[in-house]
Amino acid sequence: MRLHVRAIIRDGEAMFVGSQSLRTLELDARREVGLIARDPAAVRRLQETFEEDWAQTELGRKEQKQFEKDQKLALADDVAVVIRDLGG
Repeated sequence: MRLHVRAIIRDGEAMFVGSQSLRTLELDARREVGLIARDPAAVRRLQETFEEDWAQTELGRKEQKQFEKDQKLALADDVAVVIRDLGG
């Protein structure tokens, strides 16, 4: 299943879903359609859908690997700080 859409989520509270690009042609010369919604469940579901789709892309997978690596480093730093504090 595939859908081509423009979507923007602002601060996790509002979303825009439509066909409109932010180029002059679409803003001034074409008939485009869009919807702004503030329903928390709809905004959350759009965010989840984006995250699920993004995770399946090559860049999304690279970002996830980097995130996991950063988390391991942060955890190791926290452990090192605790060990140093215990020696105190």
